[in-house]
Amino acid sequence: MVEFKNSKENHLGLPLPRARAFLPSRYRWQMEFTGENLIDHTPGDETIRLYTGNVFERGGRTQAHFL
Repeated sequence: MVEFKNSKENHLGLPLPRARAFLPSRYRWQMEFTGENLIDHTPGDETIRLYTGNVFERGGRTQAHFL
């Protein structure tokens, strides 16, 4: 869950329309898609809560040696 206030301190503070919010994150110097959520119309100075979802598996790297 990600929470933030729709305020001028967070460079917002304007009424936000109902929209889809995409949540990126930085993983090993690359941007990766974390999730998305739908927010309702949010007036200024209100708290926005975005559910990021559950992580069930994250891929790993393997090194193969060829002869």
